[in-house]
Amino acid sequence: MGSDPATRFRVPDDRETPQRKVTISRGFYMGTCEVTRGQFAAFVDATGYLTQAEREGWTFAWNGRVWDKVDGASWRKVGFEQTDDHPAICVSFDDAVAFCRWLGTKTGRRVLLPTEAQWEYAARAGTATAFPWGDKWEDGKGWANAADEAVRKRFRGWRTFSWDDGHVFTAPVGTCRANAFGLHDLTGNAWEWTSDWYDKDYYKRGPNVDPLGPAAGSQRVVRGGSWMSSPPRCRSAGRLPCNLRGDYCDAIVGFRIVIDSNPARQLPPCSLPNRPDWPDWRGPRRDGISHHVPTRLPEQVKYLWTQKTAGPGHSGVAAAHGRVLFADKSADGTRDIWRCLDAETGKERWTLTYRAEGDMDYTNSPRATPVVHDGKAYLLGPFGHLHCVDPATGRIFWKRHLIDDFSGTLPAWGVTATPLLVDDKLIVNPGAKDASLVALDRATGKIVWKSQGAAGAYASPILANFNGRRQVIAYDAESLGGWDPLTGKRLWRIVPGREGDYNVPTPIALGERLLVATENNSTRLYGFRGMGYRGTVRVVGKPLRRFDDLAPDMVTPVAHGGMVICPHNAWLYCLDAKTLKLLWKQRDMAFYSYASLIAGNGHVLVLSLDGELLLIRATREKYKLVARLRLFGDKKTQVWSHPALAKGRLYIRNEDSINCLPLR
Repeated sequence: MGSDPATRFRVPDDRETPQRKVTISRGFYMGTCEVTRGQFAAFVDATGYLTQAEREGWTFAWNGRVWDKVDGASWRKVGFEQTDDHPAICVSFDDAVAFCRWLGTKTGRRVLLPTEAQWEYAARAGTATAFPWGDKWEDGKGWANAADEAVRKRFRGWRTFSWDDGHVFTAPVGTCRANAFGLHDLTGNAWEWTSDWYDKDYYKRGPNVDPLGPAAGSQRVVRGGSWMSSPPRCRSAGRLPCNLRGDYCDAIVGFRIVIDSNPARQLPPCSLPNRPDWPDWRGPRRDGISHHVPTRLPEQVKYLWTQKTAGPGHSGVAAAHGRVLFADKSADGTRDIWRCLDAETGKERWTLTYRAEGDMDYTNSPRATPVVHDGKAYLLGPFGHLHCVDPATGRIFWKRHLIDDFSGTLPAWGVTATPLLVDDKLIVNPGAKDASLVALDRATGKIVWKSQGAAGAYASPILANFNGRRQVIAYDAESLGGWDPLTGKRLWRIVPGREGDYNVPTPIALGERLLVATENNSTRLYGFRGMGYRGTVRVVGKPLRRFDDLAPDMVTPVAHGGMVICPHNAWLYCLDAKTLKLLWKQRDMAFYSYASLIAGNGHVLVLSLDGELLLIRATREKYKLVARLRLFGDKKTQVWSHPALAKGRLYIRNEDSINCLPLR
C-alpha cells in the first residue's frame, strides 16, 4: 500500500507513506462497478429512506456554471443528466452505510464498504504501477472517466488528462476498461467511500495484516478519483480525507460494496433516517422528518384501536418492530408505568412499573421518549430512573438512577431530555458538577466518560457533524455546547445574551449551521470555524442570523426543504433556513400554544395541544391548509406527547388514552 515520491508526479503527499506490504488474510467479493443510481433508487423505494441532502434540503452540486450549494439538490438531482446506469452520487457516508445494511438484510450476506486495504488491492489488481495501465498517465485513454479536455474547457488551469473520453460528467458504470480482476471504474467516474477513518500518519503505525483503519476519527477516506479528478488523484495509491457528509465533494462521491467474511469487520453504527419505524424522540434522526407524511388526511377520525391510560402523559411515543412504547403514571401519582402495546391490535404485551413519587409542575409523569435500538429499549423517568429493557418482553438488562448515582440536581420540571444513542454509548445528562453529561455503555450501563459542567437542561441532545468534527450538541442549565462523543471533552459553548431560557426546544443541525430557538433569545443560526482534518472546531460567538419574532418556549421547529417552520403565539412562521428571513406567516388558534410537527413530502403535520391535527402544504411562497381533523371531537383534552408516525399510522397519546389513527 502507499506510494513513493517517484510515482506521485511531483505531488508531495506524505499521507501515502511509508509505502509498505500489507496482507489481507481473508478473501472478499467486490462489486464489479460502483453502486448505480438505479440500484440506489431500489433501496430508497423499498425503505422510504431520505438521504442527508434530502433531509437538509441542499447539497453541493453543479449549478450550470460552477460548483455551489444548490437548494433541492440530491442524488435525484445532481445538476447534470444521469440515467439509472450512472453511479449514485451526492450520497453521504451514512447514506452508503444505510444501503449496505439494507442489502445485507435483503440478501443475508455481510455487505460492507471496502477497507482502504481491500480497495487498493482490488484497484492494483496485481500491478505495482501508479495506474492500473502503467506509470504513464498519458496511456490511460479508455481506462478512466476522469478530467479530460472537456473538463479543461470548463476549468481553466485544471491539470487534466490529454484525451477526451466522451463524457463531460459521470459515465454509465462499466463504460471504461476493466482491470485484471475484472473491476471497472476504480479509476475515475466517482470517488468511492471506504470504511476507514482518515489519519494521514496511519501508514506509519497501522498493522501490516488486515488493517481496518484507525479506531476513530472525524473524516473517512475516499479513493479512486472522479470524472473531474486530475491524474495524481487517480493513482491506485491516491487517498483523500472526506467529511462524513461529503461537503464540497458531494456530487463527485459514490461508493461500491464488498461482501466480507472477516468477523472483525462490522458496519459502523449508523441510524437509518426515516425508516418506517419511529424509535426515538422526533423520529429516527431527532429531526421530525419522515418520508411517510401523507398528502391528504382521512375524511373522518376512525381509530384502529384505543387504549385507556391510568394517568396523564407528556413523554413522546415510540413505534418500532410492531410495538408501541409509551409512558403512563399511576392514578395516585406514585408510580411510573412503561407500557408496550401491539401496534396492530393495541393489546398490551408488557408493563414495567416502579415507585416514583414527588411533586412536579405539569404532573409528575415521565417526559423523555422511549429509545428503541438493536434489541434494547431505554426508558428514562422524570425523577432519574433509567432502565434498559428488552422491547419484546420488558425484561430488565440493567438500570441506573441518574440523580442518585451521580449526585445530580433534579430540575424543577423533572428529567426530560431523551437519552441519545451514539455508537455503543448512551448519552445522558445527570446535571452534576462532575457529571453534567455522561456516556454510558449502552449494553451494560457502565460509565464510559463523565464531563464536568452545570445542572441539567430540558432539551434533548442531538448528534451532528460540523467542520468534519462529530459531536454531541446539548444544553446544560447555563449554556449550549458541543462534546466529543469519544472522550466527553467539551469543544465549545454558547452563553445566550439574555438569561432565563428554559432551553426546552431541541437544537437542529442545518448542514454546517446550528439552529436554536428559545423563549428569551429568539431563533438564531450559528456557524463554526476550524478545519476538520485538524480535529478542531470553534463556534462563531455571535449568531450569523436571527429572527426575533419567533421565540418558542417549548416547541421545537422543523427544518425541511430549505425552510424552518414553527408555531408561536397563534402564528405559524416559515423562515428561510439560510438567512432566517420571513417567507410567510399564518394565523390560526391551533398555533397558539404547544404543538408537535412532522414534515416530509412537501407537507407538514401539526398536532395542536387541544387535539387538532392539521395537514399543511408548505412551500417557500405560501401556506396552504390541506385538511384538519378534531381528533377527540368536542372533548376537552390536551396532547403534550409527541406522536409517532410509523407505517402509515399516527400513534397519539392524550391525557387519558393512546390511539392509533390510520392515515392511508
